[in-house]
Amino acid sequence: MSTELPSINRYITAHDRNGKAFFSTRVPEPMPKQVVNSTPFCLAYTSNEFPAQLSEDADIKKYEANLTTPPGLAISTGTICRIVDFPPAAESPMHRTVSLDYGVVLEGEV
Repeated sequence: MSTELPSINRYITAHDRNGKAFFSTRVPEPMPKQVVNSTPFCLAYTSNEFPAQLSEDADIKKYEANLTTPPGLAISTGTICRIVDFPPAAESPMHRTVSLDYGVVLEGEV
């Protein structure tokens, strides 16, 4: 019997004016879930350029915009980190994107 993944929190670090790191509270820790073709996923982080522009929370502001209007499968000039919960026996058709992708299995198998 399968169970849905628990709620996932994301923690984003930023820096104060003195260069000291801290956990940003700009976006809430719990990630909102989206469901596409019966597959739930969370948009954990995005950047619209690489390397990401980090000064004055520019990357976090762009990520906030992508949470409101999610990007497509890839951001050609940046990065996307998604957490995907594939249901049992689900299929994900092979596809080609101009992006660097990672797949990490936390539970089960693909």
